Amino acid sequence: MEYELTKKIKDSSIIYSYKNLYDDEKNMSFKFVKNTNQLFFVGTEFELIKKNHYTDKSLSELKFDLYVMTESVDDGNGPMFFNSEYGILNLDNGWGMIFLYLKTGQEAQLAEKLNEILKEKTSYNNVYN
Repeated sequence: MEYELTKKIKDSSIIYSYKNLYDDEKNMSFKFVKNTNQLFFVGTEFELIKKNHYTDKSLSELKFDLYVMTESVDDGNGPMFFNSEYGILNLDNGWGMIFLYLKTGQEAQLAEKLNEILKEKTSYNNVYN
């Protein structure tokens, strides 16, 4: 799926809006609160658990931080990689759908690599949360 990212920068937060180019029902929006480093998606709060956890210079000069849901729930969202320059790198909706927000031309190789990393993080999060 192709998405177009729009960032709305405010004093205390940044809103990342991902517009699906083919289906408006698949649009997604995330809020990053600068002073607390919290992420919000559809009212669900995510907390930073590890800074500078993942890096890929082809995506961003900044490293990606690892976020998990503040309160774990059955079928809840999985871990997310985020940095303020790039936005959200992935979203696991908890029902088997994983969205990867990648730049054009990088999908195949990078998607496989990220899926493996995220499987490890999901297992870790399930055991230790």
